[in-house]
Amino acid sequence: MKFYLFSVISCILFFFTACSQTQPQADPNLPIVTQVKSIADIDSIAFEWQSIKESGVVQGYYIYRKDSKGGQFHRVAEIPSRFSSHFVDTGLSPNTTYIYRFATFNAHGSPSIASEPIVVKTGVLDAVEYAQAMSNYPRKVKLLWSPHADPRVNGYLIMRAEGAKFVRVAKIENRLQVEYIDEGLRDNTQYHYMIYALNANDIKSNPTSILTAKTKPLPLPPQGLTASMDLPRQIKISWQPSTQQDVVGYKVYRKILGGITETEIANLNNHTLHFIDTTQEDGVSYGYFVTAVDKDGLESQMQRNAIEGRTLSRPAPPNITRLAYENGRVMLQWSPSDSRAVQYSIYKQEDSFFGKREKYISVPNTYFYDSEVSEGESYFYGVIAIDKNGLESVSSKKRTIKIPVEAH
Repeated sequence: MKFYLFSVISCILFFFTACSQTQPQADPNLPIVTQVKSIADIDSIAFEWQSIKESGVVQGYYIYRKDSKGGQFHRVAEIPSRFSSHFVDTGLSPNTTYIYRFATFNAHGSPSIASEPIVVKTGVLDAVEYAQAMSNYPRKVKLLWSPHADPRVNGYLIMRAEGAKFVRVAKIENRLQVEYIDEGLRDNTQYHYMIYALNANDIKSNPTSILTAKTKPLPLPPQGLTASMDLPRQIKISWQPSTQQDVVGYKVYRKILGGITETEIANLNNHTLHFIDTTQEDGVSYGYFVTAVDKDGLESQMQRNAIEGRTLSRPAPPNITRLAYENGRVMLQWSPSDSRAVQYSIYKQEDSFFGKREKYISVPNTYFYDSEVSEGESYFYGVIAIDKNGLESVSSKKRTIKIPVEAH
């Protein structure tokens, strides 16, 4: 037990002895540093004082520092010569208040009573004097600013608002480079920026005021869109010219009605206000959109709903009303089912495996006489209606007749 107490007491004595060696008590007989002057920069503070050359007991100087938020003084420098009279404290934060005290020390390292507190605030780079964010650029914002007057500035930091905070979008590496274009932005959207000047240590200046600009909106889609419903094997899409001065062209898109995707089928200049979509299908329908394209390549949104266009359908087939053999010839008669019919074609085929097939075209009437038949043979007949555009109907329902054999 005695040994344990002795060990504890020894450790405590050693601790206090060590502390007294590393942090000796102030010697009131040592001269005190006075007349300290300071010059503050952005990240450093320079000091000048009256050196104590006459005192042979002074070995040098201790310099202590703390910030204005409180806490203890910490020694930041030991000047080993009493003849020194200058010191620069570096690596400081800009626009920050620091408090210093100076003391002399003797050959044993004992300090004098510390000087009165010296309060110094570091400087800050001034903000860029002039800056502007320019609007109405296609999916981009152009930033311009004046070169910073401080030659220690070697670049700039561009910050853009994203939600509630500003994030870095670019670092400019030269003081005289005073333009930046922020690209890849959304259409018709407002953006906010700040610009900082930077020195060689990447210390930032005060920011500019918030700069605001808006990207260019998309052009408006053309109005008055129509599509034809009665043209043979083509659909004509028409629209009114755009009222926007910088529209340079139009794009036409087609989609299958009920489908989910559309296909670009035409890219036209701004003087063309219609497009003809050709096809080999009769009575087919498509949906169409037309967009406007401006000089910057921005394309308007499509119309909310596709406009429907349709090619002219085939005429309806006629109905055969009479098929008879009279006076050595076949008499074929029909009634039209479609007012568009202007002429007819007649199909005839012999009723045999290798039966000959014939076609009679450009029949203007609704009847037809066929004397090119043989006794005892059977024939099929069908009638096709043709409109003024040359569109043919499907064949009428076929009728059959057998030519009787006459007694000789």
